[in-house]
Amino acid sequence: MFAGPIERHLVPEFFFNIPNIYFTGRIAYEQMPNLVKGFDVAIIPFKAHNDSGTVFPLKLFEYLGAGKPVVATNFNPDLKYFTADLVAYCSSAEEFSNAIEDALKNNSEALERDRIQLAARHT
Repeated sequence: MFAGPIERHLVPEFFFNIPNIYFTGRIAYEQMPNLVKGFDVAIIPFKAHNDSGTVFPLKLFEYLGAGKPVVATNFNPDLKYFTADLVAYCSSAEEFSNAIEDALKNNSEALERDRIQLAARHT
């Protein structure tokens, strides 16, 4: 599921024909907890570019605060400082896919608690 507005020209056309991929469009902020609650893994697939090293997405700690495993592209290497080993940062599509699989197989209540505690330190 991809939530939020999209620029269709930036999304490969075949994505729109895959039956288990959903584009919700814009979601009201107050509805986000209900949406995130249903996630198995939260992803932050930002494209790395010249300015992405300064991006600090609020959603990172929102996802962690919900206890969700997070897989992100390595668009801002400084984020590792704030998230220790609790977020998988990936440099390739293969790493990203493997990290999602790992998060699905190896999530636990202990990791969920660790993520929530980490997010609580960054309110």
